[in-house]
Amino acid sequence: MTSDLQFLPTDPQFQLNPYPWLAKMRQETSAFYDTEQQAWMLFRYDDVERVLSEWKTFSSKPPKPLDREDFTQTLPFTDPPKHQSLRAIVQKVFTPNRVEAMASRITELTHELLAQLQGSLADRNALYAAGHDLADPYLSPLFGDFTRGFPPTFLQAGTRDLFLSNAVRMHRALRKAGVSVELHICEGMPHGGFLGTPEDAELAVEVDRFVAAHWGCKTAS
Repeated sequence: MTSDLQFLPTDPQFQLNPYPWLAKMRQETSAFYDTEQQAWMLFRYDDVERVLSEWKTFSSKPPKPLDREDFTQTLPFTDPPKHQSLRAIVQKVFTPNRVEAMASRITELTHELLAQLQGSLADRNALYAAGHDLADPYLSPLFGDFTRGFPPTFLQAGTRDLFLSNAVRMHRALRKAGVSVELHICEGMPHGGFLGTPEDAELAVEVDRFVAAHWGCKTAS
């Protein structure tokens, strides 16, 4: 297997556009073994269809016991006839109409839980401060002095980020001080990002561009 067929799932460029690599795999190899994930990958329709249909040859059971034995009896890790019996139970409960009926309650619960989490932020801030003034710039850069040669800054947040307000305030403070700053806000993103989604990959590309523009180098990613 040549190095140009290397699987790089965490590479931002790969996440943004994996299709040339997938096309190359379909053309040059029927199966690919990724040593890091210890898993086989198939790319051609006929091969995928065969694996999914010939369960006696290509079992869904894990090759070794998982950390939690209960997981071996769930849908992804069982073969017929156990798989059919589990699926029949699930299908009776999760019908399209029942799922649709639960949508409003799920949304309501989500907002309630997020409100509780936001409400507990003050207590967490106090714990973090350990008795010190929360306006101390060593605790929060929001209260720092940005007029003394503060470097260009890249800020990112999401609409589900508990610190979205702080990110916006930081952006305005830096702008007021004449600092070159960019603020990127992603829809639905929590604090720290989604960890592996296309939105994360897009942000990584933006960071690379920002670093290259201001310091002429690339990030470790």
